[in-house]
Amino acid sequence: METVAQTQLRLETFIKDYCAQPSVNLQVDLSPGSVLSELLIKLSSELHNQLKLDVETVAPATSVQAALNATGDTYSEAIDAVASNFNVVRDQGKTVTGTVKIQVSSQRAYYISNNFQLIHPSSGAVYGSTQTYRADPTVTADDLSKGVLRLFREREGYYFLLPVVNTDAKSNVTVPHNSALILNAANTTLDSFVSARAFGNFTSGRPVETDRELIARFQTGLSTKGLVSPQSMQSLLPQVFPTLFTQSSEGKAILSVIGANDIELNRGRNTVYGITPFGLADVYVRTARSIKVDTFEVTAVYTGSNNVWTILLDETVDNFPTWFYDVVSLKYVDLNGVTQTAAVTNIAFDAASDAPNQLSGSNLVTSADVARFSKYQVCTVTATITNAKTSPVNGSTIAAQLTVSYMPGIGEIQDYFLQSANRVIAADYLIKAVIPCTLSTKLLLTRGAGPEDEATTKQAIRQAICDYVNGLTFGEEIAVSRIVDICHNFNVRRVDLPVSVTGSILVPTASSSSKFAPVETTDVLSVPYNPVFGKYGVSSKTTMFFIDYNDINGDDTILISMN
Repeated sequence: METVAQTQLRLETFIKDYCAQPSVNLQVDLSPGSVLSELLIKLSSELHNQLKLDVETVAPATSVQAALNATGDTYSEAIDAVASNFNVVRDQGKTVTGTVKIQVSSQRAYYISNNFQLIHPSSGAVYGSTQTYRADPTVTADDLSKGVLRLFREREGYYFLLPVVNTDAKSNVTVPHNSALILNAANTTLDSFVSARAFGNFTSGRPVETDRELIARFQTGLSTKGLVSPQSMQSLLPQVFPTLFTQSSEGKAILSVIGANDIELNRGRNTVYGITPFGLADVYVRTARSIKVDTFEVTAVYTGSNNVWTILLDETVDNFPTWFYDVVSLKYVDLNGVTQTAAVTNIAFDAASDAPNQLSGSNLVTSADVARFSKYQVCTVTATITNAKTSPVNGSTIAAQLTVSYMPGIGEIQDYFLQSANRVIAADYLIKAVIPCTLSTKLLLTRGAGPEDEATTKQAIRQAICDYVNGLTFGEEIAVSRIVDICHNFNVRRVDLPVSVTGSILVPTASSSSKFAPVETTDVLSVPYNPVFGKYGVSSKTTMFFIDYNDINGDDTILISMN
């Protein structure tokens, strides 16, 4: 803000310039101590500065109200200043990053420029390389720092794994694992190109935080936060874990607490009296918009006969999410250097023997159905692997690549709840990933008379349906009528009925058999309570709906046909 001396100098200059004009031609004395200086300029300077200070004091409050009432997104520096008073800084967003499997037909070197671009057809999002790369068949490992990629060989041909980032404003579009991408024909070509698919889910991006979101966050920061109630947990966790997925403008975590009086809590029912003691609670958390898919390096051990190998998945595997949902694929490199897919014959879950008990007494995480989707889940994968090692004997090992689906951050949240400075006395919290119900739907639409082309309309509808479904929380239903309304918000004249929404609940059983519970509706879809699956904790309090552009196989989950 301008000082009193600066204001005084500005007024003196103005008066001198005005009096010097030929039409005015006045001689004035503005020296210090003169009548004009003391009674006019100094007094006006002080009044001006006090008025400006009062205006600046009121302006932020006016700006806060204006931001809350705005019909669109705003990004005001005044709101940044208000938020800084509460030690809250605007989130500048996060770029979407991912890896794309580029399949080619020839074994030779390939050169990728830093303007190489791919398009995700379902969403229209554009992703590109940030540096130049060389895919080389003579190297045995990627060296991203030097721009060198390994050219792998597989039965269908050859491929390399290209890191990409989003190049447009759609930073919240996450490409699911195995989704097809196409070359951006406007500026990208690649000889011998066959196909491109997402290799694991792309990371979730975030746009720059709006004023409304920032206001909600520092208002939440004024409330009492802790681990004593679901409401306080919802306020606290996003502050501790800034990348945690939140659905509403309040910026609260998405969680559901299941306690001793809830039928979904199966922990502790194997006690002498068959009654769950008070103090136990399972906290189901949704940490991301989409189910994440990643590939991890694991060790397969030969069992001694019939090409059977086993993989133990516990906390000894580096960076592995022990609480994972399901195995997507298992790959290895055979003796000829060809990447092969192994046949997974069995998946068996168990509970870690060292799971802590925060209350006195014995450890209550003692069975697989209790440990599922928690940090204390242990799994053994059995697979048939051939031609991987010359004359393997019992105990021989090979490296393999295991791809799994999971909800990120569950282990870190469990660790936070266990820290002595955070834990609640006489409470035993077990953190679990939300039980997922993955959905798909088919739509037959008749186009309207608008100027939008078919591809643009489909992309917009898919995005809106994803936002609707993934914006629901625990206990909320999916209305097919809402999906029909979404279609009519775009260039659509008619939606053919009935519209069917189908889904599959991943039931946290101890083995890989009979683990999916199908659901379907043409009206309203909710998570049903079924005694068969209820004993594994499946209900509307623990299960949430997920939908993405593509399923785990890369097929469209929102299939739209247009007349």
